[in-house]
Amino acid sequence: MLCEKCHKREATVHLTTCAAGEAAVGHQNFCEVCFTFASMSGEEQNAAIRELLGVPPEVPIVGTEESPDTR
Repeated sequence: MLCEKCHKREATVHLTTCAAGEAAVGHQNFCEVCFTFASMSGEEQNAAIRELLGVPPEVPIVGTEESPDTR
């Protein structure tokens, strides 16, 4: 599967978005060049996820440092 951003490289980063209390509502796939997640700090990772998925700052990202996982 190709990266959704560059459409050139194999997608190795897979992000799934979920609404609170619901099943997965979206899935996006990126290559490691377009989404260099591993080299980012936690804060940078959250900002990158927000930018790629279009999540506004006031909406918590579940399962990250900014919003405790509620499993």
